[in-house]
Amino acid sequence: MHIQKPNPWECGFGFLKIKIHRWKNHILSLVDFQKKFIYY
Repeated sequence: MHIQKPNPWECGFGFLKIKIHRWKNHILSLVDFQKKFIYY
């Protein structure tokens, strides 16, 4: 039975997407925190 090996590029890209997504959320939450800090 032939098992298809996962494409290292795809794995790396998926990992990168998760990283970018996490960073984006982190930055957005920081910006949100700063807005609250300025306005309240």
